[in-house]
Amino acid sequence: MKYFCTKGYVFLNASYLSRLFKQYTGENFRDYLINIRISHAIELMEQNKYKIYEISQMCGYNNPKYFTQQFKQVTSLSPTEYLAQKGH
Repeated sequence: MKYFCTKGYVFLNASYLSRLFKQYTGENFRDYLINIRISHAIELMEQNKYKIYEISQMCGYNNPKYFTQQFKQVTSLSPTEYLAQKGH
């Protein structure tokens, strides 16, 4: 069975959901989630209130080094470089 519904929730097979998501959005769910997290991180950075490790935790990353890798993959800059470029 590919999916079933109970009490307002829809339960889908993970690979099926992934295919549907990519079909409708043009990107896979993992990349979509990374982009959402990094966009949120950029918003937090622009507030100039938090340290990078705090922002990484606020965006769902337990490991600041992994956050930095993901940030650089999306923006081509490390968080520190991004802040320097923006004048923070």
